[in-house]
Amino acid sequence: MVMWSYVSAPDDYTLHGITASGRMWETIGMLGFFIVVGAVGIGTQMDSVNLSRVSQSVATVVGGVSLFLAYKRYEPVKAVKSVESGKNLYVAGFSELWQTAKTLSKTDPGAARYLLTSIWSEAGVASITNMAITYLSEQIQLSASEIQIFILIVFLTGPVGIFCHRWLARKIGHKRNYLCCVSYTAIVMSLLIATVYKPEQKGIVYIFSLLVGIAYGWYYPSSNGYFVSLVPREKVTELWGINSFCSVILSWAPPLIFAALNESTGSLRLGLIGIIIFLVIGVLFGLTIPEHAAAVSEEEKAVEMTNSASGDVENGEGTSAQSSPV
Repeated sequence: MVMWSYVSAPDDYTLHGITASGRMWETIGMLGFFIVVGAVGIGTQMDSVNLSRVSQSVATVVGGVSLFLAYKRYEPVKAVKSVESGKNLYVAGFSELWQTAKTLSKTDPGAARYLLTSIWSEAGVASITNMAITYLSEQIQLSASEIQIFILIVFLTGPVGIFCHRWLARKIGHKRNYLCCVSYTAIVMSLLIATVYKPEQKGIVYIFSLLVGIAYGWYYPSSNGYFVSLVPREKVTELWGINSFCSVILSWAPPLIFAALNESTGSLRLGLIGIIIFLVIGVLFGLTIPEHAAAVSEEEKAVEMTNSASGDVENGEGTSAQSSPV
């Protein structure tokens, strides 16, 4: 979230490219990590516990070094506000967050509606991996190696989703692109539940791994880019913090629904319905997000510049208003 608070672009077209590029690098990193850990596991025949320790060590070392190098490349950003003399930094921060939360629906309704949408859609998307793996393992009886192949295909097809995001967002805009992505994800999960429910259907699983990979590659750049376009620059840091909170506040709910329905009905298929419910609710809330005000037409910009110049002249700040003695 700190990284995304640095993201800005002069126009939406450029922003779509930035979000796509960022997600592509994330995908390359995750795929590389998956391949390295898999190679270590195959080469050393480690048990799952020791392999997990090695993978976490690799993630910590490589991630720490990469974060340090990235931090060195960040340009310093001037603070938007300063803390009043004698006031505690943490108290001031929490007070500011509270005021923003209370007034956000009036000052920035687009960002407020997006955060409400994110609560539901993020919970649904984030739950897919863990719940799908449980479903494939128990219901379809995929082996550990077959599940690894499923995950590998998801990573490999992620770039397809990234290209879908960049192309479609530039055609139809942030909002429609985001809603199309969440709707697509809900449809894919619905088809998975409807068509894959027996061990004999293992072959179809890999077709869905392609579709799920596209969904993952598409969702994150579309959601991040959409929020960047909605957030005013003077509130970008605190609102990205609130966005981070909203994205996890209900992350426990779909797994709970999954477990509850499985225990009460004995059906893992019904348990996955929780994901679809959350995605559909996210789409419904997303439809209420007003068009963001960042897209100002060229005519409006020209009028604003003219009015600004006129104001300068009237105030004696323009060069034409200055006179010299003769």
